[in-house]
Amino acid sequence: MPKTLRHGIEHLSELMYSKKVKFRIVYLDDEVDLLELYRETYESTAIEILTFSDPQLALRAIQQNPPDLVVLDYRLPGITGDELALLMDKATPKVLITGDLAVCPKAHFQKIFKKPYRVAEMLELISQIRLKIAS
Repeated sequence: MPKTLRHGIEHLSELMYSKKVKFRIVYLDDEVDLLELYRETYESTAIEILTFSDPQLALRAIQQNPPDLVVLDYRLPGITGDELALLMDKATPKVLITGDLAVCPKAHFQKIFKKPYRVAEMLELISQIRLKIAS
């Protein structure tokens, strides 16, 4: 992992650890191989990440224990990330990840990341949401 990225994760970890509260992320992507990469990238002392490839399982988990952030791939089995977001609590922050430049989402997203995206941008967004929650 690049030094600046590791520094960003460590800084975010220090910020969150000082509050002794883990930032919970649900990350949903139909590409199972990528889920392990996301888990390795974001899991830390300050971030708990739950990954799902099944939209219905993810939705149940989100409804039972709402996370601080939901990250949704646009193309999912049987439903789009946008359609799934419409089924969630509007107060839950959401991010859409897409390779499709023509996506016009109906749901509200904190940010839409185009594939491939920079991890540093996601960490910055996580930091912003965490600060908003803390205030």
